[in-house]
Amino acid sequence: MPSKGFAEQNLETLWNATKEALRKALSSRRIDPEEVEAVGVSGQMHGTVIVDKMLRPLRNAIIWLTAEV
Repeated sequence: MPSKGFAEQNLETLWNATKEALRKALSSRRIDPEEVEAVGVSGQMHGTVIVDKMLRPLRNAIIWLTAEV
């Protein structure tokens, strides 16, 4: 964390966890990935993701966090 009270999240870690969760969900139900038409995702709000022109993250996401500092 860059400063006391700041919170960040590594987007590569988040993306890898998302892919693993999807793999597990598909395999546990024996769903062919080719049959999937859409995926809904929900998560924490009030975060900032800074990306380049190719939509690649340039830094960790700056996230909202309630914590005593």
